Order: sequence, then structure tokens, then C-alpha cells
Amino acid sequence: MISVDSHTLETAHAQCSCGYDLHSVWVSPHPKRKRRKFWYGVFWGVSGGRPDRIVWACRLCGEQLAESTDPTLLIRYRHE
Repeated sequence: MISVDSHTLETAHAQCSCGYDLHSVWVSPHPKRKRRKFWYGVFWGVSGGRPDRIVWACRLCGEQLAESTDPTLLIRYRHE
């Protein structure tokens, strides 16, 4: 798994075992939050705000290709 930011996301080259890369329709970003932010959303009915990190994973094999903690990407992909 590689680490990306808002500048290197477009040029990053990572492939899963299926052969798909970050720009494929089978690879999607998933926001990851800490547990306390999750439970805050469950009890109060609101989201926990910005995620702690974004992980791009293949929807077919489940392999994680890249991750990011860049604030620009956290805001862009917070509701994916």
C-alpha cells in the first residue's frame, strides 16, 4: 500500500492482484474514522466530521491500494 496526497494522487501507480489501478471504476475510496467518532454518530445521529484517513480499496478482491491523511483529500472524500 502506498501513501498519497492531493498532488501525487493523479500520478500514483498502484495495482491490486486483479490488475486494477487507482483510476479504475472497481477501486473506490473509503473513509476510515476512529471508533469514538463512529459511536458519536450512532448515538447523536450526526457524522463524526472529517475522517482520520482515506483508504482506496478494490471492490472485487478487497485489497487496499493506497491511503492518505492529506487534509484536502479528507474533505473531498469524507462522504464516500
